Amino acid sequence: MFKVLIVDDEQPVLDGLQHLIERHFTELVVCGRARSGNQAIEQALALLPDLVLMDVNMPGTSGLEAIRAIHGNLPQAQFILVTAYERFDIAREAFHLGVSDYVQKPINKDKFIETLEKSLKSLRQWSQKRSSELTQLQRLEASEYLLEPEFFRLIERRNCLDAAEFASRMAAFARIFDLPPAGGRMVCLEYPDIARQAQHLRTRMQYRFRMLLAPDGPDRLWVFVPQPEAQDAEALAGLISGAAAPLLRGAGLRILQGSCNKPVDLDLSRQAVLAGLRGGQAPAESSFPWEAERHLVEALLYRSEGDFNRALAGYARLVAESRAQAGVRTIFLRSALVLLHAVGHRLPVEAEAFGPVALDGLETPSEWQDALLDWGGRLAALWNGRRTREHSPVVEKALAYIERNFRLPISLNDAARAASVSAQYLSRTFSEEMHESFVIYLTRIRMNHAREMLKQGQSIKAVTHDLGYTDPNYFSRLFKRITGLTPREFAST
Repeated sequence: MFKVLIVDDEQPVLDGLQHLIERHFTELVVCGRARSGNQAIEQALALLPDLVLMDVNMPGTSGLEAIRAIHGNLPQAQFILVTAYERFDIAREAFHLGVSDYVQKPINKDKFIETLEKSLKSLRQWSQKRSSELTQLQRLEASEYLLEPEFFRLIERRNCLDAAEFASRMAAFARIFDLPPAGGRMVCLEYPDIARQAQHLRTRMQYRFRMLLAPDGPDRLWVFVPQPEAQDAEALAGLISGAAAPLLRGAGLRILQGSCNKPVDLDLSRQAVLAGLRGGQAPAESSFPWEAERHLVEALLYRSEGDFNRALAGYARLVAESRAQAGVRTIFLRSALVLLHAVGHRLPVEAEAFGPVALDGLETPSEWQDALLDWGGRLAALWNGRRTREHSPVVEKALAYIERNFRLPISLNDAARAASVSAQYLSRTFSEEMHESFVIYLTRIRMNHAREMLKQGQSIKAVTHDLGYTDPNYFSRLFKRITGLTPREFAST
């Protein structure tokens, strides 16, 4: 099945196109309808359609502007223009934005069906190609995963093999795993029952650095990290802690690292780790303050300036009181500073007002902490001042309506009626004053309350129905899109 989004400012056209699709195409399903360019962008990002039927001439954001925005986020999506005119200048520009064809108003049924059949054929070919690529990739990954334990076993049995045989086998692994000539570092993770989390850790860590991984009993995990990521031991410990923290409850993760060695000398790196295990070497440990970082962002976006400053001071205190080495504490503070910097530049606050983060010359944890507190405090003050300015009476009415009724299945049209204006006017005014759409604002309000309800131990089904949703699966997908965690994962943290 392929998903289709229909966009046209005329209701009869929307109804007619949907009727033709549902009557003549069993492989196409209409996943959404929009009557403006802005609505099309919002729905496309939420519904991820495979095909978009886009009206060219609409009030506000034009069809081509909407296509340009959607294509930038969904480059694989196909587009068919719906237009009342044969304009070749539009066709030339549209060709570069992923538009495959167009249909002219008034819609000719046979021409429309023919156009969609061509698009459907293209979608089938793309789907088959993508499926084949994924199958090959999965087979390759599966074969590599099966060989990873043999890689670690070879290093373990180094003393049982003569030098030539070991070098030959290691050279074969170097080709299979594309290991750099400079080699890398052996790392051991110890934590109760950590082997059960091996694949989850792989998923989280592989986006941060390349690595090979294999369990060694239930409580130990061996990791090989190639150069150049393996060079900085303290930075590597912070990255591993950050990846593991959301999966491992409680403290106590032990990270022991060997030396950096060439592939033929990796047994020396492993022996250094084993020496640390036997000698009780102090672990390069400290759980990454993952939850504290998320609390910082939530406080900035949804709570008062005072709440955010308390959260910021708490984060700095948490890092200062940790047992981590100075280099790891610096990583924690730098991570929070970069995160807030990224969030700040997505907010409707003039960047010049709070300036860039001055990173030059920052070395010690105390210097990074001062920079974090100073820059974060200025950002919060500006955002809070911008957020708390008076709104127009129309937006005030809409906000009050949302506050009273967010637990009901309300829509933009409902809020517009409450504010005594058209839905189109409210959508534009709301976005201009709130710097986000009505749908996104309503979703954020609901997800904030969902967090509180889940923390109180309420079931996913109860939260779903309490917040105006009818499908728990849809609510769970939406919750994960906003928070990064499923409701079940959030409730267990």
